[in-house]
Amino acid sequence: MKEESVNRFINNRYCLLVMGLMAAVLSYFFHVSGIGHAPGGAGIWNTGIAGCSLWAVNALTVLAVAVMMRVLDKNFAFVREYTVIYAAYFLFSSLCNPSYSVGFPRAAAVNAVLMVCVWVLFSGYQQKGRRSFVFLISFVLSLCSLFDYSFLFYIPVFILGFMQMKIFSFKGLLAILLGLAVPYWIACGSGMLAFDDLRFPRLVISKEKYLTEIGLSGLYRIILAVVVGSVLGSINLFKLMNYRMQLRSYNGFFTVLALLSIIFIVVDATNFATYLMSLNICVAYQVAHFFTTRKMRRGYILFFFLILANAACAVPELIGFFKS
Repeated sequence: MKEESVNRFINNRYCLLVMGLMAAVLSYFFHVSGIGHAPGGAGIWNTGIAGCSLWAVNALTVLAVAVMMRVLDKNFAFVREYTVIYAAYFLFSSLCNPSYSVGFPRAAAVNAVLMVCVWVLFSGYQQKGRRSFVFLISFVLSLCSLFDYSFLFYIPVFILGFMQMKIFSFKGLLAILLGLAVPYWIACGSGMLAFDDLRFPRLVISKEKYLTEIGLSGLYRIILAVVVGSVLGSINLFKLMNYRMQLRSYNGFFTVLALLSIIFIVVDATNFATYLMSLNICVAYQVAHFFTTRKMRRGYILFFFLILANAACAVPELIGFFKS
Protein backbone atom coordinates (compact mmCIF):
# COMPACT_ATOMS: atom_id res chain seq x y z
CA MET A 1 0.00 0.00 0.00
CA LYS A 2 2.86 2.37 0.82
CA GLU A 3 4.56 1.64 -2.49
CA GLU A 4 1.34 2.36 -4.36
CA SER A 5 1.13 5.70 -2.56
CA VAL A 6 4.68 6.60 -3.59
CA ASN A 7 3.92 5.65 -7.21
CA ARG A 8 0.87 7.92 -7.13
CA PHE A 9 2.99 10.65 -5.56
CA ILE A 10 5.55 10.79 -8.39
CA ASN A 11 2.74 11.35 -10.90
CA ASN A 12 0.92 14.14 -9.07
CA ARG A 13 1.46 17.86 -8.55
CA TYR A 14 3.00 17.43 -5.10
CA CYS A 15 5.98 15.65 -6.61
CA LEU A 16 6.20 18.46 -9.16
CA LEU A 17 6.27 20.99 -6.33
CA VAL A 18 8.95 19.09 -4.40
CA MET A 19 11.13 18.56 -7.48
CA GLY A 20 10.69 22.20 -8.48
CA LEU A 21 11.69 23.49 -5.05
CA MET A 22 14.69 21.17 -4.81
CA ALA A 23 15.83 22.16 -8.29
CA ALA A 24 15.33 25.86 -7.56
CA VAL A 25 17.45 25.67 -4.40
CA LEU A 26 20.19 23.80 -6.26
CA SER A 27 20.03 26.26 -9.14
CA TYR A 28 20.30 29.23 -6.76
CA PHE A 29 23.33 27.62 -5.13
CA PHE A 30 24.98 27.35 -8.54
CA HIS A 31 24.15 30.98 -9.20
CA VAL A 32 25.54 32.46 -5.97
CA SER A 33 28.58 30.16 -6.11
CA GLY A 34 29.46 31.22 -9.64
CA ILE A 35 29.35 27.64 -10.94
CA GLY A 36 28.64 27.20 -14.62
CA HIS A 37 28.84 29.53 -17.59
CA ALA A 38 26.15 31.15 -19.69
CA PRO A 39 25.15 29.21 -22.83
CA GLY A 40 26.58 30.60 -26.05
CA GLY A 41 24.72 31.66 -29.15
CA ALA A 42 24.12 34.72 -31.27
CA GLY A 43 21.66 36.19 -33.69
CA ILE A 44 22.09 36.83 -37.38
CA TRP A 45 21.37 40.49 -36.69
CA ASN A 46 24.03 42.21 -34.58
CA THR A 47 21.64 43.99 -32.24
CA GLY A 48 24.06 44.53 -29.38
CA ILE A 49 21.44 43.50 -26.80
CA ALA A 50 23.13 42.95 -23.45
CA GLY A 51 22.75 39.78 -21.44
CA CYS A 52 21.01 39.46 -18.10
CA SER A 53 22.48 37.74 -15.08
CA LEU A 54 19.35 37.54 -12.96
CA TRP A 55 18.88 34.03 -11.60
CA ALA A 56 15.14 34.57 -11.19
CA VAL A 57 14.76 35.32 -14.91
CA ASN A 58 16.44 32.02 -15.77
CA ALA A 59 14.33 30.02 -13.31
CA LEU A 60 11.07 31.63 -14.40
CA THR A 61 11.85 31.07 -18.08
CA VAL A 62 12.54 27.37 -17.44
CA LEU A 63 9.28 27.27 -15.48
CA ALA A 64 7.50 28.81 -18.47
CA VAL A 65 8.73 25.93 -20.64
CA ALA A 66 7.40 23.43 -18.09
CA VAL A 67 4.04 25.24 -18.02
CA MET A 68 3.83 25.06 -21.81
CA MET A 69 4.59 21.34 -21.64
CA ARG A 70 1.61 20.95 -19.32
CA VAL A 71 -0.59 23.13 -21.55
CA LEU A 72 0.28 20.98 -24.56
CA ASP A 73 -0.57 17.73 -22.79
CA LYS A 74 -3.75 19.16 -21.26
CA ASN A 75 -5.03 20.40 -24.63
CA PHE A 76 -3.96 17.51 -26.85
CA ALA A 77 -3.81 14.60 -24.36
CA PHE A 78 -0.96 12.73 -26.08
CA VAL A 79 0.02 11.28 -22.68
CA ARG A 80 -2.92 8.96 -22.15
CA GLU A 81 -3.29 9.19 -18.36
CA TYR A 82 -3.16 12.14 -15.99
CA THR A 83 0.37 12.90 -14.81
CA VAL A 84 2.71 15.84 -14.40
CA ILE A 85 5.81 13.70 -14.03
CA TYR A 86 7.19 15.11 -17.29
CA ALA A 87 7.16 18.64 -15.83
CA ALA A 88 8.85 17.45 -12.63
CA TYR A 89 11.54 15.58 -14.58
CA PHE A 90 12.11 18.49 -16.96
CA LEU A 91 12.36 21.10 -14.19
CA PHE A 92 14.89 19.08 -12.23
CA SER A 93 16.99 18.04 -15.24
CA SER A 94 17.14 21.69 -16.36
CA LEU A 95 17.64 23.56 -13.09
CA CYS A 96 20.31 21.16 -11.84
CA ASN A 97 22.37 22.31 -14.85
CA PRO A 98 24.42 25.35 -13.73
CA SER A 99 24.47 26.73 -17.28
CA TYR A 100 20.74 27.43 -17.00
CA SER A 101 21.26 29.48 -13.82
CA VAL A 102 23.53 32.24 -15.13
CA GLY A 103 23.53 34.74 -17.95
CA PHE A 104 20.66 35.50 -20.31
CA PRO A 105 18.20 32.55 -20.35
CA ARG A 106 18.81 31.93 -24.04
CA ALA A 107 18.16 28.19 -24.09
CA ALA A 108 14.96 28.42 -22.08
CA ALA A 109 13.69 31.40 -24.10
CA VAL A 110 14.25 29.53 -27.38
CA ASN A 111 12.44 26.45 -26.09
CA ALA A 112 9.57 28.49 -24.66
CA VAL A 113 8.99 29.94 -28.14
CA LEU A 114 9.29 26.46 -29.64
CA MET A 115 6.62 25.11 -27.29
CA VAL A 116 4.27 27.90 -28.40
CA CYS A 117 4.98 26.94 -32.02
CA VAL A 118 4.27 23.29 -31.19
CA TRP A 119 0.91 24.34 -29.74
CA VAL A 120 0.09 26.13 -33.01
CA LEU A 121 1.29 23.11 -35.00
CA PHE A 122 -0.83 20.62 -33.06
CA SER A 123 -3.85 22.94 -33.31
CA GLY A 124 -3.64 22.73 -37.09
CA TYR A 125 -3.87 18.93 -37.30
CA GLN A 126 -5.41 17.92 -40.67
CA GLN A 127 -6.45 21.51 -41.45
CA LYS A 128 -4.59 21.67 -44.74
CA GLY A 129 -6.73 24.50 -46.04
CA ARG A 130 -5.73 26.83 -43.21
CA ARG A 131 -2.21 27.77 -44.26
CA SER A 132 -2.09 30.46 -41.58
CA PHE A 133 -0.74 27.82 -39.16
CA VAL A 134 2.18 27.13 -41.50
CA PHE A 135 2.85 30.79 -42.20
CA LEU A 136 2.71 31.82 -38.52
CA ILE A 137 5.21 29.19 -37.36
CA SER A 138 7.62 29.99 -40.20
CA PHE A 139 7.29 33.72 -39.51
CA VAL A 140 7.97 33.31 -35.78
CA LEU A 141 11.02 31.08 -36.33
CA SER A 142 12.44 33.46 -38.93
CA LEU A 143 11.79 36.55 -36.80
CA CYS A 144 13.39 34.99 -33.73
CA SER A 145 16.41 33.85 -35.77
CA LEU A 146 17.37 37.53 -36.02
CA PHE A 147 18.15 37.32 -32.30
CA ASP A 148 19.32 33.69 -32.05
CA TYR A 149 20.34 31.75 -35.15
CA SER A 150 19.55 28.39 -33.49
CA PHE A 151 15.92 28.97 -34.50
CA LEU A 152 16.97 28.30 -38.09
CA PHE A 153 17.87 24.72 -37.16
CA TYR A 154 14.32 24.05 -36.02
CA ILE A 155 12.79 24.96 -39.39
CA PRO A 156 13.34 21.42 -40.81
CA VAL A 157 11.82 20.00 -37.60
CA PHE A 158 8.58 21.91 -38.17
CA ILE A 159 8.52 21.16 -41.90
CA LEU A 160 8.52 17.48 -40.98
CA GLY A 161 5.93 18.35 -38.35
CA PHE A 162 3.69 19.91 -41.03
CA MET A 163 3.86 16.59 -42.87
CA GLN A 164 3.05 14.63 -39.71
CA MET A 165 0.07 16.89 -38.97
CA LYS A 166 -1.08 16.49 -42.61
CA ILE A 167 -1.07 20.23 -43.32
CA PHE A 168 1.81 20.27 -45.83
CA SER A 169 1.09 21.02 -49.48
CA PHE A 170 2.52 23.01 -52.38
CA LYS A 171 0.64 26.11 -51.24
CA GLY A 172 1.82 25.33 -47.74
CA LEU A 173 5.41 25.33 -49.04
CA LEU A 174 4.84 28.79 -50.48
CA ALA A 175 3.46 29.88 -47.09
CA ILE A 176 6.62 28.56 -45.43
CA LEU A 177 8.90 30.45 -47.81
CA LEU A 178 6.84 33.62 -47.41
CA GLY A 179 6.87 33.32 -43.62
CA LEU A 180 10.65 32.88 -43.61
CA ALA A 181 11.22 35.85 -45.92
CA VAL A 182 8.87 38.44 -44.41
CA PRO A 183 10.84 39.29 -41.21
CA TYR A 184 14.05 39.89 -43.18
CA TRP A 185 12.13 41.73 -45.88
CA ILE A 186 10.56 44.08 -43.32
CA ALA A 187 13.84 44.58 -41.43
CA CYS A 188 15.78 45.39 -44.62
CA GLY A 189 13.01 47.43 -46.23
CA SER A 190 12.55 49.62 -43.13
CA GLY A 191 16.26 50.29 -42.87
CA MET A 192 16.52 48.57 -39.48
CA LEU A 193 18.79 45.90 -40.94
CA ALA A 194 21.68 46.36 -43.36
CA PHE A 195 23.71 43.65 -45.01
CA ASP A 196 26.72 44.52 -42.84
CA ASP A 197 24.64 43.74 -39.75
CA LEU A 198 24.17 40.10 -40.75
CA ARG A 199 26.29 37.55 -38.91
CA PHE A 200 25.86 34.07 -40.28
CA PRO A 201 26.95 31.23 -37.98
CA ARG A 202 30.30 29.52 -38.43
CA LEU A 203 29.77 25.85 -37.71
CA VAL A 204 32.90 23.99 -36.64
CA ILE A 205 32.94 20.24 -36.01
CA SER A 206 36.07 19.38 -34.07
CA LYS A 207 37.19 17.71 -30.86
CA GLU A 208 38.59 20.99 -29.56
CA LYS A 209 35.27 22.73 -30.15
CA TYR A 210 33.36 20.07 -28.24
CA LEU A 211 35.80 20.15 -25.31
CA THR A 212 35.62 23.93 -25.12
CA GLU A 213 31.86 24.38 -25.49
CA ILE A 214 30.42 21.21 -23.97
CA GLY A 215 32.90 20.02 -21.36
CA LEU A 216 32.72 16.88 -19.25
CA SER A 217 29.50 17.69 -17.40
CA GLY A 218 27.75 18.65 -20.63
CA LEU A 219 28.86 15.38 -22.19
CA TYR A 220 27.43 13.44 -19.23
CA ARG A 221 24.10 15.25 -19.59
CA ILE A 222 23.94 14.55 -23.31
CA ILE A 223 24.76 10.85 -22.83
CA LEU A 224 22.18 10.55 -20.03
CA ALA A 225 19.46 12.19 -22.13
CA VAL A 226 20.26 10.06 -25.18
CA VAL A 227 20.37 6.79 -23.19
CA VAL A 228 17.20 7.47 -21.18
CA GLY A 229 15.33 8.73 -24.23
CA SER A 230 16.44 5.82 -26.42
CA VAL A 231 15.71 3.08 -23.88
CA LEU A 232 12.34 4.41 -22.72
CA GLY A 233 11.40 5.46 -26.25
CA SER A 234 12.05 1.93 -27.53
CA ILE A 235 10.01 0.43 -24.69
CA ASN A 236 7.16 2.91 -25.23
CA LEU A 237 7.10 2.41 -29.00
CA PHE A 238 4.87 -0.65 -28.96
CA LYS A 239 2.35 1.06 -26.69
CA LEU A 240 2.32 4.26 -28.74
CA MET A 241 1.73 2.32 -31.96
CA ASN A 242 -1.68 1.32 -30.57
CA TYR A 243 -2.76 4.95 -30.11
CA ARG A 244 -5.06 6.55 -32.66
CA MET A 245 -3.35 8.30 -35.56
CA GLN A 246 -3.68 11.83 -34.20
CA LEU A 247 -1.92 10.94 -30.95
CA ARG A 248 0.74 9.01 -32.87
CA SER A 249 1.37 12.14 -34.93
CA TYR A 250 1.78 14.29 -31.83
CA ASN A 251 4.19 11.86 -30.20
CA GLY A 252 5.96 11.27 -33.49
CA PHE A 253 6.79 14.97 -33.68
CA PHE A 254 8.64 14.79 -30.35
CA THR A 255 10.56 11.76 -31.64
CA VAL A 256 11.67 13.78 -34.68
CA LEU A 257 12.56 16.73 -32.44
CA ALA A 258 14.68 14.48 -30.21
CA LEU A 259 16.57 12.88 -33.11
CA LEU A 260 17.29 16.19 -34.82
CA SER A 261 18.28 17.83 -31.53
CA ILE A 262 21.05 15.23 -31.20
CA ILE A 263 22.23 16.10 -34.71
CA PHE A 264 22.10 19.80 -33.90
CA ILE A 265 24.36 19.24 -30.87
CA VAL A 266 26.93 17.58 -33.12
CA VAL A 267 26.75 20.26 -35.81
CA ASP A 268 26.45 23.37 -33.60
CA ALA A 269 28.22 22.78 -30.28
CA THR A 270 28.05 26.51 -29.47
CA ASN A 271 24.30 26.24 -28.85
CA PHE A 272 24.36 22.74 -27.37
CA ALA A 273 22.57 23.96 -24.22
CA THR A 274 19.56 25.00 -26.32
CA TYR A 275 19.37 21.69 -28.16
CA LEU A 276 19.98 19.72 -24.95
CA MET A 277 16.95 21.40 -23.36
CA SER A 278 14.86 20.47 -26.42
CA LEU A 279 16.11 16.89 -26.06
CA ASN A 280 15.21 16.86 -22.36
CA ILE A 281 11.67 18.01 -23.18
CA CYS A 282 11.28 14.96 -25.41
CA VAL A 283 12.90 12.68 -22.81
CA ALA A 284 10.54 14.01 -20.13
CA TYR A 285 7.53 13.02 -22.22
CA GLN A 286 9.01 9.55 -22.73
CA VAL A 287 9.38 9.28 -18.95
CA ALA A 288 5.70 10.18 -18.62
CA HIS A 289 4.64 7.56 -21.17
CA PHE A 290 6.71 4.91 -19.42
CA PHE A 291 5.36 5.54 -15.93
CA THR A 292 1.73 5.85 -17.03
CA THR A 293 1.56 2.83 -19.33
CA ARG A 294 3.41 0.44 -17.02
CA LYS A 295 2.11 -0.21 -13.53
CA MET A 296 5.27 -1.27 -11.76
CA ARG A 297 5.12 -1.95 -8.06
CA ARG A 298 8.44 -0.22 -7.44
CA GLY A 299 8.52 2.15 -10.37
CA TYR A 300 9.30 5.04 -8.05
CA ILE A 301 12.80 3.59 -7.55
CA LEU A 302 13.57 4.09 -11.23
CA PHE A 303 12.20 7.63 -11.15
CA PHE A 304 14.36 8.67 -8.20
CA PHE A 305 17.35 6.95 -9.83
CA LEU A 306 16.84 9.14 -12.91
CA ILE A 307 16.62 12.22 -10.70
CA LEU A 308 19.86 11.30 -8.94
CA ALA A 309 21.53 10.59 -12.28
CA ASN A 310 20.67 14.11 -13.46
CA ALA A 311 22.01 15.60 -10.22
CA ALA A 312 25.21 13.54 -10.53
CA CYS A 313 26.01 15.21 -13.85
CA ALA A 314 26.92 18.34 -11.88
CA VAL A 315 29.59 16.52 -9.85
CA PRO A 316 32.54 17.51 -12.13
CA GLU A 317 31.50 21.17 -11.85
CA LEU A 318 31.18 20.90 -8.08
CA ILE A 319 34.58 19.25 -7.80
CA GLY A 320 36.10 22.03 -9.88
CA PHE A 321 34.43 24.63 -7.65
CA PHE A 322 35.68 23.15 -4.37
CA LYS A 323 39.19 22.70 -5.76
CA SER A 324 39.42 26.34 -6.78
